[in-house]
Amino acid sequence: MQDTAEIFEHGCTTLDDGKIEAKARKEPTEKERNEIRCSCGYILLGFEKVCPGCGKERNRLARVEALPGRMVELEVGKKANRDTSWPVKAQFFAGLKAYAEERGYKPGYAAAQYREKFGVWPNDPRVRDVAPGPITLETRSWIKSRQIAFAKSKQRARA
Repeated sequence: MQDTAEIFEHGCTTLDDGKIEAKARKEPTEKERNEIRCSCGYILLGFEKVCPGCGKERNRLARVEALPGRMVELEVGKKANRDTSWPVKAQFFAGLKAYAEERGYKPGYAAAQYREKFGVWPNDPRVRDVAPGPITLETRSWIKSRQIAFAKSKQRARA
């Protein structure tokens, strides 16, 4: 590896082959050396928890340990998203689209409201491609509840 000043002065004479051995390595600092060296002088390997020389337990900076348990699938979105059928979601989104057009809201309003209710964006074609439709009582009630919550949050912010 060439020094920067040498490259400016004389130009580049060789190319790096990209192998790790060719790259400059940073020497560990004194603090880093002391972190892996036991007080008895034994150098601990990365996986060792106890010093083989004196039996002293190693102080670790990060304490990530594997614990027994069972793996479970993480579920995306809210419970409402999992419990609601696709036709009901499509009808709700169609109502949101119609309400947004009726009020002159921006196009993303319906998608943002859908996400607030279900915890996911309406990306599924069964919902996304729905045309604006009738605004059901459930949809109107939900919109009204969000408007009330918004107004109350503004009142709390002023107080």
